[in-house]
Amino acid sequence: MENNVKIIDYDPLGDSLFVRIPEGEYESSVQLDDIILDMGRINSKPGVIGLEILDASKKFKISPYLLSRGVQELHAEIKIGKKEIVVSVFIRVLQRGKRKEDRMEFLASNQGLPPLNAMI
Repeated sequence: MENNVKIIDYDPLGDSLFVRIPEGEYESSVQLDDIILDMGRINSKPGVIGLEILDASKKFKISPYLLSRGVQELHAEIKIGKKEIVVSVFIRVLQRGKRKEDRMEFLASNQGLPPLNAMI
C-alpha cells in the first residue's frame, strides 16, 4: 500500500533527492550504488521508510534548479526479491507552467535483505 504522506527534500549541493515516510521508525540504511534505502518499521511492520537518490539531476535529466524549486509528485516502488532489488521511481516537476516528468529504474543484487514490496 502506498503512503500518501511523505517528505521530499532536494540538496542541490550534493545533488541528492530524499523522500521519507514521516511516521516510519528508522533502523538502518542500505546503499545500492547511487541509491540508499532507509529500512525501518511502519506501524510495527518492517519496510522501506525512506529513499535517497544520489546524482538525482543526472539520473532524472532534470536540472538542479527545477529539483530545488519543488518536486510536484514522486512515487517509488521498491521490490526486494530473494536475488535482486528493483527500485522504480516516477518524478514530476513544473517548468514554465508545464509538467516535466521522468522515470528511473534501478536494479541491484540482493545481499541479504528479506524479501518485501514497498511503495513510497
